[in-house]
Amino acid sequence: MSISKIYDFIIVGGDTSGLVVATRLSENPDIQVLVLEAGGNHLENLQINIPALGSLCLSELGNRTLDLPGRCLPGGSSVINAQAFIAASKIGLDAWKEFGNEGWDCDSMKPHYKKFEKIILNKESGEAVAKGVKVTIKGVEHIFQAGKEVIVAARALNSPKILELSGIGEAELLRSLGVDIYVENSSTLDSLKLQEPEAIAAAMSAYQTEKAGPFASEAISSLAYMPVPDFQTPKGKDALAILIIHICPTEPPNDVARPAYSSLLGQNPTMSLPRVSLSSFLSSAKTALNGALKSGGKVNFVVGNESADLDSLCSAILLAYLRTYSPLNHSKSLYIPLSNLPRADLGLRPELHPILKKARVKVGELISLDDLREHDTKSSQLTKLKPDDTRWILVDHNALQGELGRTYGGRVRGCIDHHDEEGKVPGKEICVREGEMRIVEKSGSCASLVIAWARDGWAEMRRGDGVDGDVSKWDGELAYLALGPILIDTNNLQSADKTCESDRAAVQFLEDLITKGPNTSQPPWNRDEYFSTITAAKEDIGDMELRDILRKDYKEWHEGGMNLGISAVVQNFDFLLAKAGSRDKLVEVLGEWAKERSLDICAVMTTSNKDGVFRRELLVWGLGNRGAECLRKFKGEGERRFGLKIWGQGILNLDDEREIRHCWWQERIEHSRKQVAPLLRQSML
Repeated sequence: MSISKIYDFIIVGGDTSGLVVATRLSENPDIQVLVLEAGGNHLENLQINIPALGSLCLSELGNRTLDLPGRCLPGGSSVINAQAFIAASKIGLDAWKEFGNEGWDCDSMKPHYKKFEKIILNKESGEAVAKGVKVTIKGVEHIFQAGKEVIVAARALNSPKILELSGIGEAELLRSLGVDIYVENSSTLDSLKLQEPEAIAAAMSAYQTEKAGPFASEAISSLAYMPVPDFQTPKGKDALAILIIHICPTEPPNDVARPAYSSLLGQNPTMSLPRVSLSSFLSSAKTALNGALKSGGKVNFVVGNESADLDSLCSAILLAYLRTYSPLNHSKSLYIPLSNLPRADLGLRPELHPILKKARVKVGELISLDDLREHDTKSSQLTKLKPDDTRWILVDHNALQGELGRTYGGRVRGCIDHHDEEGKVPGKEICVREGEMRIVEKSGSCASLVIAWARDGWAEMRRGDGVDGDVSKWDGELAYLALGPILIDTNNLQSADKTCESDRAAVQFLEDLITKGPNTSQPPWNRDEYFSTITAAKEDIGDMELRDILRKDYKEWHEGGMNLGISAVVQNFDFLLAKAGSRDKLVEVLGEWAKERSLDICAVMTTSNKDGVFRRELLVWGLGNRGAECLRKFKGEGERRFGLKIWGQGILNLDDEREIRHCWWQERIEHSRKQVAPLLRQSML
């Protein structure tokens, strides 16, 4: 046995913590430090220098991979962590100080973390001995003496092992092994025998020659410590409720978790979920939808009509938010707002942008039909969400049409709408029994009816004041979102034929939310200015192609085996003729659009404001024998009811046996698509 000279400090274990302590101590040239590491110098090992070679293979487990890696070499397990450096969280470090450990808070540790970034392992580490630790090197026992301290830093697995061999551990175990007991400690841990995994030859070659291939990147792209709220406080419970309900929106994952759900979310039917901003709500809704698509689960949708106009888009978001945080949400379910159009078509809604800007929402945060499509495929089919796993609430229509209607029409459970009754939504008693609303009544804007439904519970919904954020600011976001379509659909409350008391009441309520809340980041409220900004954006279609103009605000109906499509355009036929370049070109584009949609009746309705005068125009094209016959039936009653007069001396008109086309200007401008469409549909029966 040999006895070494005395070192000031002996560090047993050259893992991350051991080497950091050694580096710090050795900064003082008067202090002598010895690091004892059972493993050899492996700094040239490719598993250390290549990020992707970070996993270990254990022969005792039949060469299966086990997520409990460890290493006997300088650096310890840090050499197989894919070269990732993870700093502790601020809240975690500050907690050490709160426990009475001065100097361990985040601000105090910042300079030391900077030193982490500069540590470089010495490839020429030498051998040394010191008093205080007995080891065996190549069969020879050595005693290392320490003048000051022996520091055990041999990682989570080997530190307990060394302590047990030194007589610190569980008494019964130590006696059975013939080890003298110095300190009784019940903690123990078995060691594992590790061996190197085999490298894949092709991937290794790619890395060695070009620094490319799977070994060139690590499995972890980013890491973060998330703060854990104190779930015993009201604020913490609100935060936990948001987390749970937005990940598992309807039901607990199993019966075992059900009591915890009930305890955390509460069973008080008058208590609404704690609120978040519109942007955060949309993010949570998209996360919940993706989870349901991947793993299954029940989903509640709120969806507007197929035209996906301003009222439909805004009302869907508005109702989904208000329904989620309403005190009437007894099941604490998350309602997902679905924009009823492909994501690319959101670019055809320029009027949406100034509204979303005021609501602090980005277009990319909206959930579109593309979010329902099969992931990682080029399929145009909607994802096969099981109809029984879905519930649908309709806004701005009361009959689910198109592809959604064919698949999920039988799962509609409620609606808020201002169009004519279609009789396709279950009766009010059934909807109420399902916990939903059924409102179909006259209003200039559907958004006004949504606000009327939510007003009674608005104050109770605001109980989330304890959650981080400014609830008054969130109210302002909702107000701007709702005011946009209301002002547009009622012409800034100036249209006597369209504006109803529900619209005026909604505007008054929403303006109060804006003016009474904090106004730190928004200019003073000006209704006329807001209306003008949205109107200008809506009418800015000069750069659009004719086909995009026709499909921008488009609705389709199917009656008696026939198809009717009506495009609403915010410029007149003079604009469309100029855009096309000629009468024949405009007719050609209209014909191609009708063929693309397989229409028997193709209609275009225009609105325009010239010199302060509001005008409406209507073109209807009956294609084929049945379409022509329908237009003949519509013509007489339509001219009488809507005050239709020949437009442009009949230059767009056509009348023969197989097709008829008529274009009029409208004398009775109070009649919009809501009144024209039902009469055209009646002619198809």
